[in-house]
Amino acid sequence: MGSVRRLTIVIAVALVAALITGAGLYVGFRQAADSDGLRRDFANRASLAADLTSSTLVASDSQNRQFAEEFLAGPDSTLQTALAKETTATEFAVVLGSDGEVLASVPAPLADDAARAIVGDTRARALQSGTIAFGNYVSDQVTGKPVAGPVMTVAYSSSNGIRLLTQMVPLEVLQRFTDGYLAAALNVAGGRAQLIDGQNNVIATTGTEPIGRQMTDRALASRLAYESTGTVNGNYYAAAAVQGTPWRIVFSASGDAVLNPTDSTRQVSWQLFGAFVAAVACLVALAVTALRRSARLAHAHLHDGLTGLPNRALWMDRVQQALDKRSKEAGLAVLFLDLDGFKAVNDTYGHSAGDALLVDVAERLRATTRRGDIVGRFGGDEFLVLGTDLAPASAVELAYRVRASIAEPMDVAGRRLTIGVSIGIASPDSETVEADALVHRADLAMYRAKERESGVACFDGDTATPTVGPEV
Repeated sequence: MGSVRRLTIVIAVALVAALITGAGLYVGFRQAADSDGLRRDFANRASLAADLTSSTLVASDSQNRQFAEEFLAGPDSTLQTALAKETTATEFAVVLGSDGEVLASVPAPLADDAARAIVGDTRARALQSGTIAFGNYVSDQVTGKPVAGPVMTVAYSSSNGIRLLTQMVPLEVLQRFTDGYLAAALNVAGGRAQLIDGQNNVIATTGTEPIGRQMTDRALASRLAYESTGTVNGNYYAAAAVQGTPWRIVFSASGDAVLNPTDSTRQVSWQLFGAFVAAVACLVALAVTALRRSARLAHAHLHDGLTGLPNRALWMDRVQQALDKRSKEAGLAVLFLDLDGFKAVNDTYGHSAGDALLVDVAERLRATTRRGDIVGRFGGDEFLVLGTDLAPASAVELAYRVRASIAEPMDVAGRRLTIGVSIGIASPDSETVEADALVHRADLAMYRAKERESGVACFDGDTATPTVGPEV
């Protein structure tokens, strides 16, 4: 009986020991698994941040390419002037041919060898990939101006073939990106996020490292050469390559901070949302210079510089759109205006008086026409009006109102001047599909009005026979 009791006690002790051991092993396994999971999460955050950084950088390709093709695609002889006009005194930019020849630079002149040293391999990568390429940090000693930073190169089409535009990525944009998105993605108390180039130069950091210099943590820099994640001096680190660039994102933090997260799922969700907002904001900041220039220059490209009216190209495009969209019930009319006596004003009082008179005419046209009518400047002293939902009789009435408005005396440079205007009107017939044809008929009617000194003439779209309106 005693032996049975002893055996029972031994078995019970063994079972308790096994249970305790199993529980301990389970707890240890779970702790190890949790630690491994936290370390994997730390590395995954670096990879995710690198992927989103790459997407953000590549997204700026279209804006930079559009800017280059619109304003730096002219003949070689005009390229230096165009680049200097669109580059401020604190910026650096260079335009090269596909063979690496320097076509224009700011500052100028820049030798081919110096340009190639700055552009580096971004020229070849931009040509090969067809998208914007980012390169290593370039110091102000190399650029010859008080501007430094990593370079970006975009290949674009021009009148003389493929060209490449290389500029600096503003360091303040990268720093805002690091302080905002990378810091949020790191999300470890006391941790540090760094953006480094292919030569281990720091180009943005949440720490205190000097920008444009080698990483101060030499041990970490050495480890990064052969291992993307690990431990150095008790700190965890994780590095991930930014695709399409030689850059890397490096996260580092103490082991305790990595293995003892304090964020809840709810907090992480809000932080990821904030990170997304920060990434979008930095994308806008990266392209804002090109966008501002594009918007300003695109407006100037499509509007008359003196009067602010749509120029011939924009106005003709609006006419073509109206022709394409018109219905059988909707009326459409084009008024072609030519000022009478304008040359005498220019010859007598000078071009400044003539310019002031043209501005006054433009204002009167805006005030006299209906809402929805499109007023444009054709060139010189010729103006255009496009009227939609306008019957032929209403078009004639509008022409006489415009003529009466322009005939009112104008105060120009302290002088009271009076001029006249000849107006031709044309409406499309069933066969009119091109804006040029419609405007040409209005132009013919205008000359008929000028020849007969009637002021207004209509071109009959059905019979193609000019008929002159009554005198005002």
